[in-house]
Amino acid sequence: MPGAAVRPLASRRSTSQGVHSRASLCEERGVTIPNSTLDHILTVQLNVAWAGEHDCQPPRLAWWRCDLSSPASGGDFLARLLPTTWKWAALIGIRKAAQTVDATKRRSLADGDAYRSLFDLGPLLNERLDERLNEHRTNNKPPKEVLPELLFRLDIDDDDASAFDKQEFADFLNGLGPTRFNPSPAGRLLVGDTPSAPELLANKLGAMLVPSNGEFAKSWPFPHARARA
Repeated sequence: MPGAAVRPLASRRSTSQGVHSRASLCEERGVTIPNSTLDHILTVQLNVAWAGEHDCQPPRLAWWRCDLSSPASGGDFLARLLPTTWKWAALIGIRKAAQTVDATKRRSLADGDAYRSLFDLGPLLNERLDERLNEHRTNNKPPKEVLPELLFRLDIDDDDASAFDKQEFADFLNGLGPTRFNPSPAGRLLVGDTPSAPELLANKLGAMLVPSNGEFAKSWPFPHARARA
């Protein structure tokens, strides 16, 4: 299925209230992104966000200080606080933690707005991904039911539900397809043309996390690509 063009990140034009509404942004771009594409990208983002949690026991890849999924800690807290929607709240939270670290890396680039990254794919796509995730939260079906390629389950009664297998995660990343990158001041920069299809772009950025010499990066390696003109 053809993908929608991912355009350069630009400052959103404000309304009189200082907010650019969803309707006007979508109308301006005139792009429809299939839910299947959004769900695939969310799966990649959420698998990476979950794998990057630090504060769980034992820690996973420790890319961000977060534990919102483990049965003995963050997951248990959210389940008590939000008994019906805690699983989606946890997913939204770990994705936000990843976005925060990703944004910090972006700010280290003099022209950070000229790049796309796994957790910042451009204004329209970011917005649609947020909307789709909120749709799932509202519908409140089990995450593994609507995003079957998630590598984990959220279950406070099962300590093995969120067990982390580095090889399984590496296999998932390898399954996203081939990619090449060079080192950049902020992390890993995609080599070659930046794909216009959102799903392919997310795949290439995700695949850039494949461990080098068998070891994952000690800190978030910030896979990124130049925004298309």
